Amino acid sequence: MGFGTWLARKGNIGGTARAVAKGWKKFIQENPGFSNEEVSKMYIDFRYGVTGEPHLAKKALEKLKDEKIKVL
Repeated sequence: MGFGTWLARKGNIGGTARAVAKGWKKFIQENPGFSNEEVSKMYIDFRYGVTGEPHLAKKALEKLKDEKIKVL
């Protein structure tokens, strides 16, 4: 494992990506009947609510709607 890979895995980038993936999976498990769009809205609201930045959640949700970003 190279230094860049190690840093991404141990640093903010890797930690944030893992936290988002784990949170997304938990939301899907707890709400199996929800669509990807509904889960993404709930998760974005949750993440930015925890950080105290609801204005960023609004921007992220607008970007999802405006850009027609596909959620896997």
